[in-house]
Amino acid sequence: MNIVIHGAINSSNFGDVLFARMFYDACRKASGINVDFVQIPKFGVGEFVRNETGYSRRLGRFAYLKSDVLVLMSGGYLGLDKTKKYDVLHLYARFIMPARLFQLLRKPVYIIGVGGGPIDSKWLRDRIIRLVDKSKRVIVRDEETKKYFLDYGSKANIEVTADTALSYDLTTIQQLDDTELISKFHGKKMLFFHSELPSDKVMAEKIVPSLNIFLESHPEYGVVFGYDYETKETLENTLCWQKIECETKHIFHYHSVDQMLALLSTVDCVMTPKLHIGIMGSLFGKSVLSFPVHREKTQRFYRQIGYPERCIHISVIDKNTVLNQLNLYHDKKIIIPEEIIERSKANLMFVKDLVDR
Repeated sequence: MNIVIHGAINSSNFGDVLFARMFYDACRKASGINVDFVQIPKFGVGEFVRNETGYSRRLGRFAYLKSDVLVLMSGGYLGLDKTKKYDVLHLYARFIMPARLFQLLRKPVYIIGVGGGPIDSKWLRDRIIRLVDKSKRVIVRDEETKKYFLDYGSKANIEVTADTALSYDLTTIQQLDDTELISKFHGKKMLFFHSELPSDKVMAEKIVPSLNIFLESHPEYGVVFGYDYETKETLENTLCWQKIECETKHIFHYHSVDQMLALLSTVDCVMTPKLHIGIMGSLFGKSVLSFPVHREKTQRFYRQIGYPERCIHISVIDKNTVLNQLNLYHDKKIIIPEEIIERSKANLMFVKDLVDR
């Protein structure tokens, strides 16, 4: 059987690359399965994903249509809280159209562990629901996604599990090999301050001042600062880095999933605006504080695992809110319920269904 994987595969973003690796490995290890990634221009498998998965085959742009099954891997790409024509068409061309072409050939599409909604464009909403309803199997990562799809008119049998990243095999985690960081933080606790270019200014204004107050009264902490995707930007020039005031600080340059996982397994506390840095930090049992920019998806996760208080949208925070979060939770670990982790493991079991067909 030939399986082809699609999703946010032309990216260096930590969460998306993590999913590409997990789905590729699950398919590759199954008996009787050949696995490829979609290789259409601009939206097909990128070099970063190739390097991180070890996938090397080069195929034509329509070769994926010859496969037996297309799997839309996990990710939050079935939601879009924008109505700009460019954003709507970009999401459609990147994710929906390739899968719909596959369906038009009367071949099965599996949607596994995705997040979706809100979708403010009715035009896009209708096309996503058609994709969902024509799919062989639909698994979503939270109840909110299912509700959005049903409210938008879906008639599919939608299963709800949890985020696929929660099933990552922690026994494979490598040790952090950044000797400069390790020596610099000898005897210090590490607080990973995770940022991103689009949020740099607002995080510098809303979060860093409170972080500095906290650090002044907690000299046991130093700060590791970094992004979760490759960038040509010089992190030393970002507002967040320039405004962080503490004796011990270090810039982490992201170049691989393993490297990021090693860091998250080492630090004591994580502050992040994004979903999967927080998910993996939580899975490692770290203290995680989340200040998301996305309208809903990140808050859904913390509600699902029973820690809604750890996630406050960046639009409503102020200096006192951030400082209170740090003082309350900097040394309190998140422990994800085992039942949630077990539910996440069901996602990659779709491979068994295909083998048994």
